[in-house]
Amino acid sequence: MRFKITSQICCLMILTVSSCNKHLSATPAEGDLATLATQRVAKQLDDFIVEKSSDYQDPLTALERKFIGIWQKSPIMGSGWTESLAFFQNRVVIQRPNQMDCATREYYRVGHWRIKENLLQITWFAEANLEGGSMDNAHGSCGGEKELVNARPRASRLQMTATVAIPIKNPRLIEGLGQLETSIAGQKYYQSRKDPKDY
Repeated sequence: MRFKITSQICCLMILTVSSCNKHLSATPAEGDLATLATQRVAKQLDDFIVEKSSDYQDPLTALERKFIGIWQKSPIMGSGWTESLAFFQNRVVIQRPNQMDCATREYYRVGHWRIKENLLQITWFAEANLEGGSMDNAHGSCGGEKELVNARPRASRLQMTATVAIPIKNPRLIEGLGQLETSIAGQKYYQSRKDPKDY
């Protein structure tokens, strides 16, 4: 998802390191280094997920509890995740971009969140991006003509945190799908998982 005031965040499988291979394809030696980099960034994300903020300690409201889980821009799962937001009960949020966007260098962004007066407030404090590599002709399920290959992810804390406020709507149940739908920054999002770690 691209907000005017934020950037997308790319895909990451928290429990495995086999996702995003389209970004990390490489020779065996390069592949080993890419795998190690992916494992390291996954561990950093695990640490970010449990990080607390003194500014985000208030109990979840009834509305906020509805958002716990993973929301993406498609009501169904295709070849992979579309742009998504994962909301955790401890007020951590992870933003990731479309997995079919094989040319992006964005990997993920992490922040703390709350909802006040129908505005989603997020303070971003960490991000990961893909470094190095080169562009090649796209293969497989890529949604564009190019894909980034031989790149390695690197996570870091933001030197300056920034809080954004994004319009959001109360989720509603979609008849026939049994799925919750909401609007974030004027775009429809659907709850694909109730467990925010189930990515």
